[in-house]
Amino acid sequence: MRIIRFLIVILLMISLVACADKKDESSTAFDAKAFTETLLAGDAASLYSTYSFTDEMIAALGDDGLVLLKSQLEALGELESVGEAKVSESSSYTVYSVPCIHSYQNFDLVISIDADGKIAGIVMGNYSGEEVADLSFLNSQEVTFGNALKIEGTLTLPKDEDSYPCVIFLGGSGPSDRDETIGPNKPFKDLALGLAQRGIASLRFDKRTYLYPAECANDLDFTLADEIVDDAIAAYEFIKERKDISAVYILGHSLGGQVLPLVAKEVEADGYIYLAAPARDFLTLLKEQLAFLSDFETDGVLDTYYDDIKRLEDRTFADDELVLGAYKTYWQDLLNYDQIKEAEKIKAPQLFLQGEEDYQVTLTDFAIWQENIPDATFISYPNLNHIFTEGSKSEGPDSYLRKATFSQEVIDDIATFVKDNAG
Repeated sequence: MRIIRFLIVILLMISLVACADKKDESSTAFDAKAFTETLLAGDAASLYSTYSFTDEMIAALGDDGLVLLKSQLEALGELESVGEAKVSESSSYTVYSVPCIHSYQNFDLVISIDADGKIAGIVMGNYSGEEVADLSFLNSQEVTFGNALKIEGTLTLPKDEDSYPCVIFLGGSGPSDRDETIGPNKPFKDLALGLAQRGIASLRFDKRTYLYPAECANDLDFTLADEIVDDAIAAYEFIKERKDISAVYILGHSLGGQVLPLVAKEVEADGYIYLAAPARDFLTLLKEQLAFLSDFETDGVLDTYYDDIKRLEDRTFADDELVLGAYKTYWQDLLNYDQIKEAEKIKAPQLFLQGEEDYQVTLTDFAIWQENIPDATFISYPNLNHIFTEGSKSEGPDSYLRKATFSQEVIDDIATFVKDNAG
């Protein structure tokens, strides 16, 4: 088994996906299909000499980044075919989405090219050939909010109701889409549909790092506020303007839950919901995850993290130097942040939910929250993993690669919390 890049809770900002409207055009200036075929089925190392990369990409990839990426993607099964690339424009970048059919999971390899023709980003994106389910029984609206950088999302409303509470979803670390897609699973989409069927609206949105990869990757002053908090506040203000919303709750998963107290300093939500939220600092969690994953066959993937961990601990790197995909300003902000201290200040109701088979954020974190926020509500689930689908720690990352749906029990508990505190 090999470890997929998104299973460890880290930012890989330089490899962020640009989410633009896709056009039905094939690549001509850049042969994205040929690049993808070589990466997935050929000599990945040869790509360094046959294609040009931005300085930031070269720094982020290192000497073996493409070979490592190939190794990670092999966990999705045997490559069956590579489709024709589709091209779109995002800011000053041209984005190529290449459909890749694998025996276990399909995806698009998304490659961003700058104005000089250099590769500026490579990431695994949603499979563009995926069939869209019929959701006509719901009132679902595509929305846009925010200021300088517009954020795109989906507002899911209960059918045939005039007024309802709304839950705003905040995703975890990395450039996640509005569904928080991981492998074949879409936990936020499942949660939105489940809440709507229980009379509760929801707003889920693509993260800024997903929509604006180049802008985020090139911002040396990028912080938690830029990644999550500012857009969470904008989402709150957008929802509060609607006359059909009776109450507003904010839900955060993983890093999204960790930063909920920062959001709460700026808004007056009716309640806060934490899904597998870290109570400990990032480096402690990362080292614990690496120790856990070392029991699985990882082909040396994990070894690349230890030097960077030491640099983060010692803070021995320049302001403009990338470490684990982010700059010093971001790491200072995250590592100096005390979520427990900030959560203690929250007066609104708080709900903490935790899967007992979660190896990324564990029951140790859950217990720390319980000890420090005694007035909150706490529920743990014996058979659920980090994304609140059924799984076990013994499976390791394979737990995320099996198609599953977000727990109905957890949806029920969230709905109960919302309705009980809606006044």
